[in-house]
Amino acid sequence: MKEFSCFMAEDDRVAMINCSPEDRILVKIKDSILTKNNIETLTRDYGYDSFDKCMDAKIVDARIHDMQEKMSNDERRFGRVYLENTKMAATFQFKQRGESSICAHETAVMRSIALKYVEHHMIFIPMRVQDQWFLSVVHPKLKRIQVLNSYKPLNAAIVPAVRNMVQGLECYFDHIDADNKKEYSWW
Repeated sequence: MKEFSCFMAEDDRVAMINCSPEDRILVKIKDSILTKNNIETLTRDYGYDSFDKCMDAKIVDARIHDMQEKMSNDERRFGRVYLENTKMAATFQFKQRGESSICAHETAVMRSIALKYVEHHMIFIPMRVQDQWFLSVVHPKLKRIQVLNSYKPLNAAIVPAVRNMVQGLECYFDHIDADNKKEYSWW
């Protein structure tokens, strides 16, 4: 097996990153700001099972913002696709139905997020469990959630994380007004 090596221009970038001050801003895409501390993981050769090799959520979110800007109306075979950021996946995992402490402002935010989702036919939700990233694809018309995971064997912790994310997502849809629910019944 041939070992990976950078192009010369990439070597220069890696050297620039590694020689930068810890807090120097190296990438800014919309609200995503990446410093050497965030990016340094990408320049190191870690053992495959090392937790240190796992990308920071800020790196994933920066790429998502970049993709959202370049493909604002992403159309696929099944229709429009929405690419969510990593923060929402974590929020969904902890938000559960029946919470009585939800204020009016939070209800309005949850409703606006749910209404944004129902305009799309698929939602891509990047998730992380321990040191493993995977993509949950919500297909409401097919009534399926597909988990795209390149790492084998399947980490047993993924199933409860996806289950919690789905329950949190349902909590958001509970805040859509009854009139709108009829219009988006396929969700």
